[in-house]
Amino acid sequence: MMFEMYFIVVDAKGDRSTVTIPIPNTVALTDLSDAVTDMAELISAVVTGGIVGAGVRIEVDVSSVVTTVAGAISDVQEKARFVFRGENGFLKSLGLPTFSEDLFVAASTAVDLTDTNVAAFVTAMTDGYTVTSTNLISPGDVRGDDLESLESAQEAWGKARR
Repeated sequence: MMFEMYFIVVDAKGDRSTVTIPIPNTVALTDLSDAVTDMAELISAVVTGGIVGAGVRIEVDVSSVVTTVAGAISDVQEKARFVFRGENGFLKSLGLPTFSEDLFVAASTAVDLTDTNVAAFVTAMTDGYTVTSTNLISPGDVRGDDLESLESAQEAWGKARR
């Protein structure tokens, strides 16, 4: 398994492209910030665009707890867009591609928030969830603000895969 550094480069037209560079998972977590910062400086020296984002992705094998084969009618353009509000009032939008059509309210574009699985997802996003180490994981926005409430959950279509 590898960690993956990523760098988002923007051009003069505002178009973005992501560069990914795998690094060994033996790199200490305390060194990841420096690894990304140093590589960003090296990339910046050889591109004419701006680097507008960078970080590290850590891949985890979840195949023992989730389905890894796509359903016959799944489509990444069919999404549910969840909009959460963080503790300082900023919004965090999250699109879940291939969202099950059974989880929309009949004759509506609204997500069925009464469904047990949907409610569990929303609760985990807004209240956090406890992992086996008993540490509470609290999802947030890009500013690091905890998510506090769900503002909306609607059907969304589109090519964007973010």
